[in-house]
Amino acid sequence: MGIQKKINFLEVVDKQNRVIAHLPENEIHKQGLLHRLIAVLAFSKDKKIILKKRKNKNKPYFGHYDLINIHFYPTYSSIELAQNIIYSSLKPHPNRIDFLYIIKSNYTLCNEFIYLYKCTINQESNILQTKDLLCIFPHEITVLKSKILFTPLCISILEKIYL
Repeated sequence: MGIQKKINFLEVVDKQNRVIAHLPENEIHKQGLLHRLIAVLAFSKDKKIILKKRKNKNKPYFGHYDLINIHFYPTYSSIELAQNIIYSSLKPHPNRIDFLYIIKSNYTLCNEFIYLYKCTINQESNILQTKDLLCIFPHEITVLKSKILFTPLCISILEKIYL
């Protein structure tokens, strides 16, 4: 018997962000259906944003830097997912994670409604930065996007908020 691959089901939503179906993640992306994503603007103590390098070779934008994010799985609340992805990605953990707002879906955002959160890690950026984490001031995205690979989602959100 072969190894069975886990199938992640996500919520498909309409243009008003109302759930209309549950489908496998790969099917949602293949058909370009609307769905939800949790993204976290994680900041270092010295106010640099912490970006994580995408490591899954089977997903789009492998090797690009992105906001810390996770798809919205129907069995969890958005705050539980935000906490989960931050706690599994960064140490030390933040004291709190705050919900900012929902960004409506558009083509740049890969057909996703983005539930945006913010947190601060009580650590300086020079300690946090590793080969998989990049710490930059948000306004630096415009200069660095020609030198470093960022996902369209990352560029779109940072430019929308900070420029």
